[in-house]
Amino acid sequence: RLELVGGQVFDFTNTPWEHNATLGEVFDALNSPVTAALGQVITGQHFRVDSLQVRRIDVGALSPLQLPLVEPQRMVQPFTPTLAVEIASPSDTLVDIFTKALDYLRADTEMVWIVVLQPFREVHVLDRSGAHRVCMPGESITLPASLGTATLPVAGLFPPPLR
Repeated sequence: RLELVGGQVFDFTNTPWEHNATLGEVFDALNSPVTAALGQVITGQHFRVDSLQVRRIDVGALSPLQLPLVEPQRMVQPFTPTLAVEIASPSDTLVDIFTKALDYLRADTEMVWIVVLQPFREVHVLDRSGAHRVCMPGESITLPASLGTATLPVAGLFPPPLR
């Protein structure tokens, strides 16, 4: 997957099974409350975060006000989602993934979730106010008001263990 960062094109590696299974769980958890609020959930979309950067989200949620901005024939959308979700892969460094989160927040994304699979299952929740909290299974996360303010259990964002 290609991303434009600082004016340079980077080719990021393919993702492992656990990453992809988590992506499916996050999509499923978001889809019902976001569509009930008349928004839309998307995976793998490229968004322009500034003049030198295009980022590809794992999962994103668009508010109803953003849907008219979508240019369906374009690979890169000229805005960023209300909620951006990044799933940390073993090849990701924390510096890289938090830099990506901050890029989204500077570009007007309301909230970013960084889903960490190892060594512990946790979700870092960052928002435009500068708040950062770490949520563990057993806790919940509330969506931004523009996405319907549903509260989702953190445990539901992770796939069940393989047998």
